[in-house]
Amino acid sequence: MTQKRQSPAATGLHQQNKPRHSTTHLGPRHRRLLQALLRGPITREQADRIARASNSPHWIMELRRHGVPVQCRRESRRDPDGVIVHPGVYWLDNSALATARKLLGG
Repeated sequence: MTQKRQSPAATGLHQQNKPRHSTTHLGPRHRRLLQALLRGPITREQADRIARASNSPHWIMELRRHGVPVQCRRESRRDPDGVIVHPGVYWLDNSALATARKLLGG
């Protein structure tokens, strides 16, 4: 007769395999985004170029996990074809500035 194995959730092993986010370590994409956000609001498209990634919402989420409350608002604009679109615009409010500067080391 074989014994049943306990699930990872029951043993707590699944917690060991999850990546842990340090509150002080930022990768280059995080740093580029934070530096840009400290200068002012950026669109999602700008964030993609700044992060050098096509998935900047992921990197914004990572910044939030690091404790930076990145805000997002939708703005109405016309695209080059004249269609009204609603791109996301990321920004830091005053309460986030100190946290952002601290994570950047200054």
